[in-house]
Amino acid sequence: MFSKKIGIDLGTSSFRVCSSENKNIYSEKNIMIVNPISDEVVFKGNKAFEIFGKEGNELKPIKPVKNGILQETLYQKELLSETVNNIIGRNKLIRPEFFVSIPLKLRESDKNSVSNLLEELGARSTSMLVPEILLSAIGLKLPIHRSTGLALVNLGAGTTEIAIMSLGGVVVGDSLSFGGEDLDQLIMDGFRVSNLEIGKKTAESLKINFGSAEVIDINAVSDVKGKDLATGKIVSFPFKIDLIRSSMMPGIERIAESIKQVLEKLPPELASDIMDTGIILTGGTSKLRNLHFYLANYLNVPVYRVEERPENSCISGIQYIISNSEVLENNYYLK
Repeated sequence: MFSKKIGIDLGTSSFRVCSSENKNIYSEKNIMIVNPISDEVVFKGNKAFEIFGKEGNELKPIKPVKNGILQETLYQKELLSETVNNIIGRNKLIRPEFFVSIPLKLRESDKNSVSNLLEELGARSTSMLVPEILLSAIGLKLPIHRSTGLALVNLGAGTTEIAIMSLGGVVVGDSLSFGGEDLDQLIMDGFRVSNLEIGKKTAESLKINFGSAEVIDINAVSDVKGKDLATGKIVSFPFKIDLIRSSMMPGIERIAESIKQVLEKLPPELASDIMDTGIILTGGTSKLRNLHFYLANYLNVPVYRVEERPENSCISGIQYIISNSEVLENNYYLK
């Protein structure tokens, strides 16, 4: 029976969907606002993100994925169903074949949660769960078939995936449950020390506008609006923009140390390759200003970042697999 192929990058902050039907990538925020009493979904996706932080006590925000791990199967199905149904069309007898990204070192119980989600969406038994770091390498058209070692780090909103690849597979790798949203939390904590409470969206905006892994201007000052924890009043708070960097540094150092630990596990020949070829950064969090320079100094290895839409490298890999089924013969995937 004819089957439609659907790819899903089940990200923490946003999910992305593609299909064999066209070349478009559908992206939506991975969040919904529900009424906790009736369990009714009030807003979902991008609309829910617009009001996130303003929803009041009578409504509850739900994020189905945390640090790359599916937490809420039924809510995730609610978010994905409309997109999947639009791809499938009216013929409900057509069971789609799914290709879904997962963290490199996902526990079996968490893989089962994703498999259960696919069953809820009507998946065929031939659907596959694919390590997102391999998908990113494929999406970036990196030569991972060669014997020369290649290092890739995918910095997402909830996970940091690290892999050294050779001959089409991962030689050494790790999956860190830490990403861009955790950096946002560190920024919030940094302002809390000064008795100011800011929201998560404000923290993300400060990271994008002022965030850096290296000092930009130690004396530059800006303002941010937040709640004075002593008085409860909304105030405009002047701060040195280097506060954003210093607040994030424990998280940035954690990422750097995790990459270092992976590199230390390499056999000498592969380590020599990485010294020559360097490390490639991709994923949305890789856009953090000066991060590649900081990591290069920390690791004493050349570090490069993907400049054009690094957040799409994983879903681009899924698109390639969907259109080039022969790739599946090369052990890129996990069933």
